[in-house]
Amino acid sequence: MSWYWSKEKRRSDIAAVMQNSRGFASIAEDYRVRYGLRIMLSQTNVPGSVRERISWLKYMEAECEELVLAGHDFRGFCWCPSIDTTEWINGCTRITGQIDPQGIWSLDPERLTRLDTELSYTYGALARGEILSADLPFDNFEPSLQKRLQHYHGIRSRQPGRKLSASYELERARV
Repeated sequence: MSWYWSKEKRRSDIAAVMQNSRGFASIAEDYRVRYGLRIMLSQTNVPGSVRERISWLKYMEAECEELVLAGHDFRGFCWCPSIDTTEWINGCTRITGQIDPQGIWSLDPERLTRLDTELSYTYGALARGEILSADLPFDNFEPSLQKRLQHYHGIRSRQPGRKLSASYELERARV
C-alpha cells in the first residue's frame, strides 16, 4: 500500500501498488527463514460491511492456519482496530465524526458506543477455537473493495474454505 496526498480529495489517500501479492503466509515464511523467530499477525483489517470484514477474516485466518499446518510457530492474530474508528477515513486530517467501518465491533452513530456484530461473535468463536476458517462464510466484496483486493494471493481460493487435518486440530488444542 502507498499513502499519498490527494489534491482532488484534499486529504491523504491510499493506493494498492502490488500486482502479484503472495499472501501473508508466504511473506511470513520469508521472515521466519530470515530471522528464525516466531510469527504473529499483529495487525489486519479491511474497511467495509460486517459481511465483507468476515470474508477478510476468513481469508486471513486461512493464511494463518496454513502457517500452522506447515509446522511453523504461529503465536497470534490481531485485528486492529477492534472498534470502528472515526477520522481514520479521512486520514485523521480533520474532525468530521464520520465512522470508518473496519473494527470487530461497530460504533453506534448516535452515541459512539460499541455494538456487538456478527463479526465480534465470529472473532470470539475463532479465538476460543470453536470454529476454523472453513466454517466462515465468504461474501463478495463491493466493487471498489473488490478492485483493491483483486491481486491478493488466494483470496478467491478461500471460498468456500477447506477442512483442516486432524494434526491441525491437535496442534490447536495444545495452544
